[in-house]
Amino acid sequence: MKILITGAAGMLGTQVVCDLQRGYTELGKIPQVFEGAQLLLADLAELDITDEESCEKYMAEKIISKDE
Repeated sequence: MKILITGAAGMLGTQVVCDLQRGYTELGKIPQVFEGAQLLLADLAELDITDEESCEKYMAEKIISKDE
């Protein structure tokens, strides 16, 4: 499983990455389905979610693969 975290360098994105890597949050354990997931970290320089062309390019390069 791949999890795309946009704004990964920001305050919320950083916390989400930390929580997923630790396997728990202040609210409890992260569901088992997310354990071992590949985290794809993107910030504005790499992925502008307001630009359709940028999103399509990112999806083709990072998300969609022939392996899965």
